[in-house]
Amino acid sequence: MDTPLCFGCGKAAQDDFILCGQYLCPECELEMIKTDMANPKYQEWLKLWREFWDKLPSESEENEDI
Repeated sequence: MDTPLCFGCGKAAQDDFILCGQYLCPECELEMIKTDMANPKYQEWLKLWREFWDKLPSESEENEDI
């Protein structure tokens, strides 16, 4: 199995938390939490999270195997 890459910076996962096959490294997690909504980086984080959720299977796709 391929090692997941952080969807914030592209760094390979170590022994960190992987959610739904995707990964956010501790450094990016901290940066994201500290980013104020007035900071232009905030919009970048929103875009990355939208891409994260778009990669997840939809509920209808999950039910196709039932």
